[in-house]
Amino acid sequence: GKGVLTEKELIEALEYPKIRAYLQTLELDVFESKALFHILDDGDGTVTLKEFIDGLLRCKGQARAIDQVATQTEIKHVHKQ
Repeated sequence: GKGVLTEKELIEALEYPKIRAYLQTLELDVFESKALFHILDDGDGTVTLKEFIDGLLRCKGQARAIDQVATQTEIKHVHKQ
C-alpha cells in the first residue's frame, strides 16, 4: 500500500494474537488500540512507519508509560486548538 496505517487498519492488525504477543515481548501492552492510534498519529489521520516506531519506543517500558504518552499527546492536541 501507501506505507501508512489508518485507524481501522491498526485496530484490525492488533486483533491478531501473534501481533499482540510480539508487542508484549517488547513490553508493550496495547489493549486500547484506538488510544494507541491517536498517540501514534501526528494529526493527519494516518500513521507512517516512522510515527509507528517512534511512538512504540516512547510507550515501551513501564506499564504506565503508555498513559504518560497519552497525556502528553492530549496536551499537544489541546495546544493546537
